[in-house]
Amino acid sequence: RSETGAIIITHHEMAAREVNTKAKSLGYYIPKPISINQYFLTPKHDKPEKIIIDEVEAVLSQVLDSKIELITISK
Repeated sequence: RSETGAIIITHHEMAAREVNTKAKSLGYYIPKPISINQYFLTPKHDKPEKIIIDEVEAVLSQVLDSKIELITISK
């Protein structure tokens, strides 16, 4: 079972499928992962409340036209 209930966002549809396959092979149930492109195509009222970003640099590279020099994260 997913501990957070959050949807995993990946950089590509293939990566989303791989994350789902890996989770199943380890015996975990997770909400179906989606790509960043699928996220942007989702209507606002259907967007997930909580997300987990897998490989944040790869995801950001899909939406930004600039080279990423540094990423900082605070929680």
